[in-house]
Amino acid sequence: MENLFCKEQFHKDQVFAHAWTLAVEEQFYIFWAFIILLIRPLRPFMRATVMIFLIGLSVVYRLHMFAIRDMDLMSKSLSANAYALLSGSALQLCWQPLPKWTAHRWTGYTGQVMFVGVVMAMRVDSIVYSGAIWGPFITTVATMLVVLASAGQGNFILENSILRYMGRTSYSCYLWHHVLLWLTGLFNQVTIPAMGVVTLSLAIAHYSTIYFEEPIRELYKDTLWFKEQKQKLAASKKLLPS
Repeated sequence: MENLFCKEQFHKDQVFAHAWTLAVEEQFYIFWAFIILLIRPLRPFMRATVMIFLIGLSVVYRLHMFAIRDMDLMSKSLSANAYALLSGSALQLCWQPLPKWTAHRWTGYTGQVMFVGVVMAMRVDSIVYSGAIWGPFITTVATMLVVLASAGQGNFILENSILRYMGRTSYSCYLWHHVLLWLTGLFNQVTIPAMGVVTLSLAIAHYSTIYFEEPIRELYKDTLWFKEQKQKLAASKKLLPS
């Protein structure tokens, strides 16, 4: 959607410009592997304190980038986006077992309403600029609510077969659609040809997911190490209180 409607031009410069989001995530995974070794042995209170401190640092840095109007660095740097990844990690590290209220379906519904509200608000030109700062914060909270609810009783909306399929193929579609729009020169065009390219990317994503990505993941899941870790996790952790 962004590559069709966004008025900014930085996406048009390079065929792999959209990979900046993957770069942020990969950088986080590299640093997080070392950070978690230091955080995991701590007592729950200290663990939560450290996570809140790290999340706060990222939020303050993002607000600073917004204040000096460095929107490019605010959007693409790890420091300005780590708060969202850290918030998700904190759910597992600091909030076990989960409170019973998190399993209520209305927790998930609240998150979904927040998602819709952010999307609708961002379509209003007068607040798009400020939305670049509050939009991601609200989206992070909404995601946490949806994850919490889904970990309990589940969410019949998100578990719909159509939405599950969209989630299954979304990563491949993300990788393919930018390349195809770049090759065809159809950025920022809400036209029938542009929609056709997006449709083509959906078709390619379907086959690349089923015949390439998922077989590779299955090979990983067949490894002895993965099976042992899964058994250890099942034996030592209960997501919800009994």
